[in-house]
Formats: sequence, structure tokens, C-alpha cells
Amino acid sequence: MCTLTWQQDHQLEIFFNRDELKTRGRALPPSLHRSPQGTNYLSPIDPDAGGTWMLANEHGLIICLLNRWHETSQTTATKSRGKVVNQLCDVTSLAALSKQIPLLCSGCRPFDLIAFAEGTRQGFSWQDNQLKSFSPQLPMTSSSYHFEEVKAARVAAFETTSDLAAYQNGCNQTASAYTVRMNRPDAQTWSRSHLSISGDTLHWNYLEEFLNLTKKPQLHQSELKIIKS
Repeated sequence: MCTLTWQQDHQLEIFFNRDELKTRGRALPPSLHRSPQGTNYLSPIDPDAGGTWMLANEHGLIICLLNRWHETSQTTATKSRGKVVNQLCDVTSLAALSKQIPLLCSGCRPFDLIAFAEGTRQGFSWQDNQLKSFSPQLPMTSSSYHFEEVKAARVAAFETTSDLAAYQNGCNQTASAYTVRMNRPDAQTWSRSHLSISGDTLHWNYLEEFLNLTKKPQLHQSELKIIKS
């Protein structure tokens, strides 16, 4: 359950809301990690499964994961989808990513993965034990509840605003199962991320929400230096 938008005028900006069950463990905000291969990267951590839904590395690669909750799968899940993102932390380009992803998806339930690098973006969809590439279209969204109706409501809201920050904040609508900043009895938006790359620095603003969205979210900020090729 997520909503993802982006824009690239003078600089790349990515906005990503993560929605999850209220019974799930509270995620750890983005922090700096270093892979065994020596790659520096930023990512939050899902304490329940140990994976992540979003990652940015020092090569300027940004990865966003959206679960395809609306699809059933005959595959018995043996691997967390979030761990696929973790295993891509050393990738240096979209071309390398295209070769690496097919090696990692076995045992996962359906998902979409959107990657940004080199001034462009690419989508990958894992479903029916097959990986397909696609061109991502704004906005990308997922929901475990009435997916088609939720998607229609979020697309309609997107078409009425040019301010992506306001869109990800719910466009001042009362939070419900259909709004981008979402709240329903069993699940809610738990974080809102805003990533931007300016020069050789990646900035990550992470707004950590509280139960039922009743308090002002807590802001966490982190930065990562990008290696110029």
C-alpha cells in the first residue's frame, strides 16, 4: 500500500508514501548503511521482515517497491519482497539493474519496482513468476483494499493539483482508505518520503507519522554524497 510520484525539472524529486497495517512494527527511519561490497546507501528498515521499500545508493540509483496486493499468487512466499530491494544496493545503473532483478524474484509475491537513475526511470513488474519491464506512469499506487476504486480516487486527485508535496499530503482531504495520506481502521500511512538530488548530494526528508495521523509527523533528514561517473 503506497503512492509514488516524481518530477524532474531542474532536479529530480521523488515523493513516496508508505501505508501499512497498524499492527505492524514501527519502521526505522532512513539511515546510512555500507554494503559488504563497500557501497554507501540510505534506506529505512522494516523491523518485521528486515527488508525495505525504498533505497538510494551513492551511484545515484533510487529504488521504490510497491506490493501488488490486488493480485493473487499461486506461489508460496519464501522471500520478503523488501529483501529484493536490499540485494540491489550495489547496482550502479539501470542496465545493471535489469540484469540483476531476474535473479532475485523467485519466491516473492507480486510487486512493482520503480528505479530512477541517469536522468530516467524504469519499471519492473513481478507477477505470475515472470518479470516484465514497463514505463511507469504518474501516479503509481497500490492498495490491499478495493484497489480499482482507490486507484481511481488517487488518480482523480492527482489530476487536480500540480503540487506533488500537497498531493502526497492528501490535498487537505479528510484521511480515508481512498486518500493518498491514508487512514482506515486497520491500516494507515506511516511515512512520507521526499527525495531530491542537487549537485552531488542526495537529500532525504522522511516524515514519520503517528497512530491514526493524530499528531504532527516527526521529520528525519539524511544526506548521501553521489559518486560522479
